[in-house]
Amino acid sequence: LDLETERTGCNSIACPAGYRSLEDDTDGVFPCAKCDHYFVNPHLGSSLCYEANQYLILSHLYYATGGKEWVGDYKNWVSSDSPFCEWEGVECNAKSDIVKVKLPNSNLRGTISEDMGFLRYLVELDLSGNH
Repeated sequence: LDLETERTGCNSIACPAGYRSLEDDTDGVFPCAKCDHYFVNPHLGSSLCYEANQYLILSHLYYATGGKEWVGDYKNWVSSDSPFCEWEGVECNAKSDIVKVKLPNSNLRGTISEDMGFLRYLVELDLSGNH
């Protein structure tokens, strides 16, 4: 394909899963680039790749929902001194993959970032009783 060709709905090719559009204003179409190693994109035709680092995903949850105002024993959250598998409300499997996040009635406020969906082994998310 000629990169200078003007795209229309008939000649646009969507980027496959695992890739992103190289141009910000192309809505996930050719030309495409593979997502970097620690990034994922499960969607067809996306212009973004998402961070798949479990620590960062939990950090995003903490900051997006007012973590400093959470009610409970969450002082170890986003601390580099303790592994996230030891954080209050987080459970991991034997391979250190997050399988449960349980933060009920903890005064979470805000919007959960979409990268929570990239916790591949998550089987339980309990955010009940929050705002």
